[in-house]
Amino acid sequence: MIQDPEESVRIAAAEALFHIGDKETTLPTLLSALKSDNLLVRVPALNVLQMMGKDAIPAYSAIKAIIPEAPWNYDYDSRAAIRILEQL
Repeated sequence: MIQDPEESVRIAAAEALFHIGDKETTLPTLLSALKSDNLLVRVPALNVLQMMGKDAIPAYSAIKAIIPEAPWNYDYDSRAAIRILEQL
C-alpha cells in the first residue's frame, strides 16, 4: 500500500505503519506528500505529522517550507503547518 499510485492510500498506509512502529517508512512518504501541489494531499500528510508529535521533528524543514512569506496567502495547510511547528 505504501507504493500505491493513489497519494491518499500512501498517506493512510504511512499512518498505519507509524502506529506499528515503522517510522523509517512513514516519514519519506509524508515528506513526499508535502511536496504535492494538491492541498488535499498536503493536509492529510500534515494531520499525520501533527499526530506523530515529536517523531515529526525530522520533517521540520519540509513543514516550514510550505508556509508562504506573505500571511495573506495562508491556506489551511499553511495554518496547520504553523500550528505543528509551534508544537515541535
